[in-house]
Amino acid sequence: MAVAVLGGILYLNRFSSQAKIAKGKELYKSTCANCHGDTGEGLKKLIPPLAGNDYIPVHFNELPCIIRYGIKGEITVNGQTYNQPMPGLPDLEADEIKAIMDYMIHEWYPDLESPSPGKVSGKLGNCNE
Repeated sequence: MAVAVLGGILYLNRFSSQAKIAKGKELYKSTCANCHGDTGEGLKKLIPPLAGNDYIPVHFNELPCIIRYGIKGEITVNGQTYNQPMPGLPDLEADEIKAIMDYMIHEWYPDLESPSPGKVSGKLGNCNE
């Protein structure tokens, strides 16, 4: 019986994880893809790619604030300088921002660890807008 229960828990965790990634993909497509592209490719020298970029792993802890409040000023991604302001998405809830981050991790950054909901909420409570 214990094996069946454990198997059921693992199945539910896997299903739950897939559902969260699907939610993140949907949110990404509706809020981020217009600028960063459906596959995270960016827009030439105007908007940086999200897929395979060297900025996100270094600034991953800042990502909740960047998603919510945007970013202004010059940044360098994969050796290319970008200085196009990114508008924030202040209407997104913490769980929606986490879902987008989970999708990005799943698609482009499998070596990064998904943040806990509490970590995302805590970070959002300490953003410098």
